[in-house]
Amino acid sequence: MAAFIDDLVETMRCSPGGVGIAAPQVGMPRRIVVVDVSAHRRGSQEQNHGLLVLIQSEILAMAGKQIVARGA
Repeated sequence: MAAFIDDLVETMRCSPGGVGIAAPQVGMPRRIVVVDVSAHRRGSQEQNHGLLVLIQSEILAMAGKQIVARGA
């Protein structure tokens, strides 16, 4: 599994502007998501969580709403 996660991270980083990728996007029917939020936008110095690897994750609660443009 570690090798597959390494491949996911590499694939994500090779995609311009990519900040995340899920296993099903590369043909693997698993609940694995890799998200890299380590880059600071607009010079922000806010702390963040860096590289996240989520395995079998489950959303337990949601609050608020954010609308973003995809694929831009």
